Amino acid sequence: MRVNAFDEANAEMISALPLHDRPSDRASASEWICSEYRRKGQMTELAFAQRDGKRCGDGALDALKCLEDTKAGKPLQRLSTMVARWYRESVLKEDGRLRIPVHD
Repeated sequence: MRVNAFDEANAEMISALPLHDRPSDRASASEWICSEYRRKGQMTELAFAQRDGKRCGDGALDALKCLEDTKAGKPLQRLSTMVARWYRESVLKEDGRLRIPVHD
């Protein structure tokens, strides 16, 4: 949950930029996010942004698209939501009873 909140906070920061100044790809978004945290002296956030090879740009751009789609009245199509829905539906039987997956 912390990662989702972090991605959404980063998306909000990016959305405050004029369209022509916004980073458009994962790498530039990650660099921009890290430079903003560095500029603001937010070292805890910077360290979190740099985890896993600075992948924060992916999540931020995904969250930004979701925010913009929601503002435009489009239904939310976040990948994690679709996967969770698919998994939930795959473990439910047609009669609505929960089927517990068995792992060997």
